[in-house]
Amino acid sequence: MSQGVEVRVPLIDRELVNFVARLPPSLKRKKFENKYLFKKAVQPFVPQAVLNRSKQGFGLPIRNWLNTELRETVNEALSESSLNRRGLFNTKEVLRLIKLDQEKKIDATHLIFSILSIELWCRQFLDKIYSSVTIQSNERVAEFPL
Repeated sequence: MSQGVEVRVPLIDRELVNFVARLPPSLKRKKFENKYLFKKAVQPFVPQAVLNRSKQGFGLPIRNWLNTELRETVNEALSESSLNRRGLFNTKEVLRLIKLDQEKKIDATHLIFSILSIELWCRQFLDKIYSSVTIQSNERVAEFPL
């Protein structure tokens, strides 16, 4: 988790965390069922199908970010002059990739996001330009330190 982006809402109520920390392990886990007490507490509010399903991943809305909040950042950070100055990637191919993605002819979301991440990392740690990127979506704000 120290190397990734956490997208779920943590339980951050200090009193609740302190209370749960004092509970005996037998209440937290029964046989092979993790989160036993937590599941019992939310049982009246959460459907059984949700409580008993296997763990599922959660995808980040990267495509949406690239087309909305991060569009200006992509256009600037992966502009022809920026790509040429950095010299890490084939400028012509990156620009073609971005164009095809924006025209919805291909889905290059993860590749563009990876290239953008490398450029922003270089700016932060090699050039000392950015300190963070902020993404605001509806009522939530997420700040990613660089």
